[in-house]
Amino acid sequence: MTRPQVGDFQVAIRDQVYDHNNTYNKIILKALLVLKNINQKNILYSEICDLLFNFDGMDDIKISRKLFESLIFNRNTQKYKNAITLARMILENYSPDIQNGEDSVIGILFDMNILFEKVVYRILKNNEYKYSDIKLDLISQDSKKFWSDRTIRPDIVGEYKITGDIITNRFIIDTKWKLPNDDLPNDDDLKQMFAYNIHFGSHQSILLYPQVKGCSNICNQFEKSEAIKDEFHPHFCSPFFIDLFADDGKLNNNAGDDLIKFVLTLHKE
Repeated sequence: MTRPQVGDFQVAIRDQVYDHNNTYNKIILKALLVLKNINQKNILYSEICDLLFNFDGMDDIKISRKLFESLIFNRNTQKYKNAITLARMILENYSPDIQNGEDSVIGILFDMNILFEKVVYRILKNNEYKYSDIKLDLISQDSKKFWSDRTIRPDIVGEYKITGDIITNRFIIDTKWKLPNDDLPNDDDLKQMFAYNIHFGSHQSILLYPQVKGCSNICNQFEKSEAIKDEFHPHFCSPFFIDLFADDGKLNNNAGDDLIKFVLTLHKE
């Protein structure tokens, strides 16, 4: 099965449909054409062109806010949901006749890795108040000296205290706008999280990926290292797949609560 290459567009078109020339595909085509016209990166441009071959001979469609509101996601069209959400973000920021509205979401020139990180931090902070009893504190891009004048900087550092515990527990979250092979982190990402744990005194790190159907959250322990004091061991890394969008296509603020609860569950184990 082919992995997504440009957002979720590959996911939506990888399965054959009975009517290829349908509204959902026409919307995705429009968004891909916008990306092709504004993109300056050779690798991404090549991927976009490859995807466009799937839409050869498709009819044009007029994009409007009313069109998006008329879409229905059922058993047959659910696979289009993420791709249509991204296409709407792109087109509402590109098309002047639907640009002015409350749900105009992003500027098209954003780096998706940076955007993913910022959205995740926002929904986590929105849920921080629920955990005032454990003094949960989330910090974005806390950096420390690493080597010479270089620094090491995870995306998010979290701190909390379990009731009655005098020890401050720390965890690391690093966002990855990609899908790992076989739903497992690669070696470079794991080594990065190992370094974060050691350097920040964290016993738990999270590699955070966008959610796709069938991915599961797991937790595994790093093996003991000779240079690490026994009192620090063990420490862990867990891939977590976060679903940023609710069924109505809007930002899923509950996703932040789900992630925090996952981290606290790991502490109890």
